Amino acid sequence: VECGRWKQKTSVKKETLCPLWSDAKFELQYEDTEEKDITFYVKDFDRLGKNEFIGQFQVNISKIPPNKEINGWFRIQPPEGATDKKKAKTSGSINVRLFKISHL
Repeated sequence: VECGRWKQKTSVKKETLCPLWSDAKFELQYEDTEEKDITFYVKDFDRLGKNEFIGQFQVNISKIPPNKEINGWFRIQPPEGATDKKKAKTSGSINVRLFKISHL
């Protein structure tokens, strides 16, 4: 998960096609005037080699209503420039809950 210079990682969920990160909770502080995207990167863990980048999706912080939780499914978009037919298609969806606290 990235937003500007801010980066966080979830734990690795091994040997599952339906991982659940119920323990993942991140806090990001930002200025209200900033128009920033939170980017979620999805990778497949590989024991023997480099982890495979599956895709990503973005959520614009300004689209999240203040002091209200959103819970939604987001399509994982293929890596940019993917030419391989397998890698160029959408790789599923991921459910994310987001909450923006407005400090006035």
